[in-house]
Amino acid sequence: MGLREELQADLKEAFDEDLSDAVRQLTLSHVSKDLTVYDPLLGTNTRTTVDYSTRGIFTNYSTNELFNSTIEPTDSKLIIIANELDVVPQIQDKITDNESRIYNIIGQLHDPINATYELQVRAVYG
Repeated sequence: MGLREELQADLKEAFDEDLSDAVRQLTLSHVSKDLTVYDPLLGTNTRTTVDYSTRGIFTNYSTNELFNSTIEPTDSKLIIIANELDVVPQIQDKITDNESRIYNIIGQLHDPINATYELQVRAVYG
């Protein structure tokens, strides 16, 4: 087992046990670049949205991260284990939590060994 697999197994165990109170069930609404629907009346293709179930932990950004950045004070950081999601989250995808709150993905990073995604998310109001 490689380093990434070991880290993901440890994170899965932590999500299942020690961090279970903080873990939220999520739906990622991913805009597929490969699946389009053609509208013959308009003559346009519309990209299809595919939903994926996953889970993650929301946290706040530190003051250091907020200083001189494009991160707004109301943005949250969302950590998702990469091998628990069948697609790479993209900017403009949406996240819905188990309380029906909707977030836009504003930024997406991953750790150096691609074990987790760190998403900058912003709540959608209204």
